[in-house]
Amino acid sequence: MPVSDIRALGRLGEPITGRPANRRRRGRRSRLAVRRGGGPHVFRRPRIPRLLTALLLLTVVSLGWLGVAAGTQTDPPPGAAAATVPAAAVPQRPQTDGRASRAGASADAVDESVFAAVDGLRLTLPHAAPEMVAFHEASRAEALEMSPQGALVANDNPTRFTPGPPGPGPDYTVLSSRGRARPAASAADIVVPEGAAVLAPVTGRVVEAREYALYERTRDWRIVIEPADRSDLHVVLIHLEALRVAVGDQVVAGETPLAAARLLPFASHVDYATGVRHPHTHIEVKAAEMSEPFDPNAPAVAPEADATAPPDA
Repeated sequence: MPVSDIRALGRLGEPITGRPANRRRRGRRSRLAVRRGGGPHVFRRPRIPRLLTALLLLTVVSLGWLGVAAGTQTDPPPGAAAATVPAAAVPQRPQTDGRASRAGASADAVDESVFAAVDGLRLTLPHAAPEMVAFHEASRAEALEMSPQGALVANDNPTRFTPGPPGPGPDYTVLSSRGRARPAASAADIVVPEGAAVLAPVTGRVVEAREYALYERTRDWRIVIEPADRSDLHVVLIHLEALRVAVGDQVVAGETPLAAARLLPFASHVDYATGVRHPHTHIEVKAAEMSEPFDPNAPAVAPEADATAPPDA
């Protein structure tokens, strides 16, 4: 019989022996299923170790629990995150330089309204939005050097003032020298809008509130505050009018109105920096024993003397 005929018969399931092909395959599987001992072999699925099964089950349960927890988590209430931040992560208030007078500002307090510090005493802006904060040389030797707080935007006295790194506080300017041989930041002019109230720069007690003669020839008004817990210092404010406080009154920094800022009858030093004449208040800090005493019998200055004042207040 040709080979092609044999292959054809094999495909039809009728080999030469005459037995169907499917019966022959079943017989072969039966023989393979017989053990050497003669008994049939029972096929079973391979066993997975119990430890591996337990680990797989534990992994599935853990992943499911994490998914539920992530889905139900809510944002923490305001302030909750801050409570968990370590104290070392709180930004520290930078010092302006290494001098003793600049080491007074509290290192852990950040207050944008503080514009200067003197020996640990912090001075608050007397107006929430001043037109300019300008430091300059004081006219009197007893005025203590201030440590400006904030960022320097203009330094017109570079030979006598070296700024520190910028920090919290307002932008400030250092005015040019007038040859007074005083520290470049021993006085501050705070320029405010016309008619604006001047607020107390420190918390304390008013020890002086009176009219006086600016440069012994121009009418002006002055308030002196003894800071709370710092009886060794006096904070002096001039270029005021319409005083609202009297001696003995208690004032609060940044809250208590003291008076109105006065527009001087002549161009002031700070006016050249702003380019426009504005009211401003002049602030100094002095040792209490060096502060000028108040003479209640001193005569008031005549208004017509205003025009003779020097243009450098």
